[in-house]
Amino acid sequence: MLDSQIKQGIFNHLASSLMGQVSLDVWLQGQARIARIDQDECTHCEDVKNVSRDISNLHPGISITYYDIEKHSDRALEENIEHVPTTILRGNARKIKFIGFWWGSLFPAFLDILITLGNGMPVLGEENQKIINEIENDTNINLYVSPFENLSTNQMIILANIVILSKKVHLNIYEMSEFPILAKNKNITKIPTIEINTSRIEGGLEEKELCEQISKVSSGNADIILKLDNPSMPYISEEEAKKMQGAQANNQENASKLILPGQE
Repeated sequence: MLDSQIKQGIFNHLASSLMGQVSLDVWLQGQARIARIDQDECTHCEDVKNVSRDISNLHPGISITYYDIEKHSDRALEENIEHVPTTILRGNARKIKFIGFWWGSLFPAFLDILITLGNGMPVLGEENQKIINEIENDTNINLYVSPFENLSTNQMIILANIVILSKKVHLNIYEMSEFPILAKNKNITKIPTIEINTSRIEGGLEEKELCEQISKVSSGNADIILKLDNPSMPYISEEEAKKMQGAQANNQENASKLILPGQE
């Protein structure tokens, strides 16, 4: 799926940056036996399978294992796999779970997360490292992102660095555009959205602010007090994005056919 030029660029990036080992557990699904209206289909299972294989072939420090959510149902239950595709990245006794396809604007950030986990060397400000290192309670973070905007990538990278620093912080990243039913069930209206345990933040945060909020919620204070204009984008599904793109293309085509006054 990746052309030769992109593969060469990824190869160069990984060769110069990834010094450790990282493994990918890729959870997929074969042809669904029964179509369900209450659950999103795995529209990108083949994409994740192909691109993950391409990436693993570009660096000896990357290993990959494929699982079928139905054939390996017992292990899926152990790993709490509920949606496919899901990719679990593991490195330096840490793991990050990515639900969905890490494509579009998310792809470079996914590679950065892979490298961060493999090297085990987080890059956060000294004061922020201290905040995270003082976390004593298990803290679960869900980050909801989209490939159609650039606000989510910064949140992905900051949170990956936080996971490396603290074994108490557990991170799931959801690419929501391919899961419109799930997005409706979780009431996702803005991207990015961050859930820290039971507290929800809509919009992106700077590094210090995000570290402080995680520490605050982890300590038992679930009251989030933030400015109301955190940068965000309205949630749209992949299907809606394609329709918008098609409409834009049609408008451009029609505009090119306009006959201006005074012209034949």
